Amino acid sequence: MAPPTRTHQRIVTELTVAIHEYIKKNHGICEVNVSPFAVFWDSLKDKTQNYVEPDISAICDNEKLDDKGCYGSPDWVIEVVSPSSSRLDYGRKQALYLENAVKEYWGVDAARRTV
Repeated sequence: MAPPTRTHQRIVTELTVAIHEYIKKNHGICEVNVSPFAVFWDSLKDKTQNYVEPDISAICDNEKLDDKGCYGSPDWVIEVVSPSSSRLDYGRKQALYLENAVKEYWGVDAARRTV
């Protein structure tokens, strides 16, 4: 895949900071992580690629976390979609998020200015 653009990185940074600050301000227990951060699922069929790396993930169950990543579904996943990643983000990754019961999934499309 092509490296992320500055626009992509700016969106990831702004959203991560805003979400983190909101959780902190409200004394929440969720942890926000940015890519590269692995999310592992038993349901992944391809064991050579047994994880995904969402752009942003929020996990509210600390039992799912260790230094290698998250084991099980994050509560919230955000993918910043670019032309080079749209098939993966809206295809395979979105299907995995749905299959694994991610509670909230956002696809942020900067070119279309949509979420």
